[in-house]
Amino acid sequence: RIFPEGSNDDQLLFSEGGLTFANNSLVYGSCDAVWYLQNQSYECQQTGKVVNEYPVLALEGTDALQRGSSGNAQYQRFHHALGAVREGIIGVYYLKKGKSEVQSDLLRMAYNASKVEKGTYIITQDLQEVRNLLDLIAQYGLESGQVYSYLNHLLEEMKKIFDQSFMQKYKGSWDTFAKRRSTILNKNYITKY
Repeated sequence: RIFPEGSNDDQLLFSEGGLTFANNSLVYGSCDAVWYLQNQSYECQQTGKVVNEYPVLALEGTDALQRGSSGNAQYQRFHHALGAVREGIIGVYYLKKGKSEVQSDLLRMAYNASKVEKGTYIITQDLQEVRNLLDLIAQYGLESGQVYSYLNHLLEEMKKIFDQSFMQKYKGSWDTFAKRRSTILNKNYITKY
């Protein structure tokens, strides 16, 4: 499901025909596209409405890196795919390659979200990874070992990129990270200011 530029239909909940997901009464930003399986029921957590289209992958895309967005613009859309992930769906945040680099923090944020939420969160600059996921789902089914294995591989690659960057930029120290990134580390959460 995808809408033309200028349409506001994406802002509707998926169960209402849109590209937006909600969890625990919190409505997240709209995605750009959702792939779904027909004739499989999905119940919207927000409304309780059941539809006969089961979402399997929600994609949020941006060309922020081409516009030179090196920081906040990358973070601003993170929550769009997170809504789907919280609902148990594969969420993909695609950042088209450009003159800026993806903030490695985003990779770890998505990795951690995948460990605590029902769905999996992938951040990529390679649309072939999205195609591979969709092909695996079509060929083997959403719950297959092949899909799980590929998602795990992508998550581990994301973690590896973050870990390398973290060691290089912050010498592996969360305190150094916090001082340089306007961050307060608390016991169970992080505050960015």
